[in-house]
Amino acid sequence: MAHFEELNDINFYIKKTLLDDGDLKKLLFYPEEDALKPSNPIPDDDQIWKVHMFPMERYVDATTDDKTYLNYFYNMGRNYSSNNSFAYIDIVFDIIIYLDSDEINEGLRRISILNLIDTKFNEKDLGIGLMDKSYLQGWSERNYSKNHYGIRTTYRISLNSNITCINGN
Repeated sequence: MAHFEELNDINFYIKKTLLDDGDLKKLLFYPEEDALKPSNPIPDDDQIWKVHMFPMERYVDATTDDKTYLNYFYNMGRNYSSNNSFAYIDIVFDIIIYLDSDEINEGLRRISILNLIDTKFNEKDLGIGLMDKSYLQGWSERNYSKNHYGIRTTYRISLNSNITCINGN
């Protein structure tokens, strides 16, 4: 079975990958329709991390919050076979949008964010000691509150606990 410390490797990779994307950070930070305009500076990581992006399932205040959020968390680890050194791990992304800020010049903010996530995680070798690529398992539109809408998407990875991950464990 996968070691829980490997979840830290995966978390580090996801965090770094997401925070390295300037367009994603702009879509999370700027509520206006032209969030991606070149004159908008790319927000610093500390303006995004644990303000707009969380490594946990987290819901917004349905009455007062007007931010855009990206949360990610692990749904389940599953045994692959009788060989306990392999496991499936599902990574779930919640894209939560304040309804008044969903429309942007490029289309819908939630779809644009979903596309950025998909280009980074669907059928990609994550390079963190994984046996296989990550694959999209599905997605669904969700109603988080009367003022918040979004998308939940899930990617599955196969972890090989017998090889060294990025932190050397």
